Amino acid sequence: MLPDNLEEWLSDESVREIGGNSLTNLPALVQASGTPPMNPTAVCIHDSGVTPPFVKNSVIHLDEATFGQTISNSNVPILVDFWATWCGPCRMIAPVLDEIAEEQADAVRIVKVDVDNSPELSNRCEIRNIPTLLFFKGGELKDQVVGLTTKADLISRLNALK
Repeated sequence: MLPDNLEEWLSDESVREIGGNSLTNLPALVQASGTPPMNPTAVCIHDSGVTPPFVKNSVIHLDEATFGQTISNSNVPILVDFWATWCGPCRMIAPVLDEIAEEQADAVRIVKVDVDNSPELSNRCEIRNIPTLLFFKGGELKDQVVGLTTKADLISRLNALK
């Protein structure tokens, strides 16, 4: 079933795509599957400030074009997850990041960068291993974690930036 305000939400030009499919195709995708997509890692919302009615949290996917402005304009700490679809540890930490994004949506921002889709950005940020988690505040890199860590550690690092 489509959300009541989906047509209004789809008219927002700042919203781009879901899983590589144009949002204008969303009604067909929903009709084919029976429900809107609920996996936030499959949803690509460019920093529009608009959260679709079927997304449970505020994980935002960035690329070279949106990274700099999103990082520099944020008034809350940002955790950037550099990941890839083929990376097992990345898939393991993704639900933890989704939980943090949902639980602390007003206090922090969780964003993701697919290293395969953004190689120049990954090189500029000196990403050599994934997952790599970068912590920004006020547009400046403050901390980083390479590899897996616990939810408690991530929350502690984010709280230190508030």
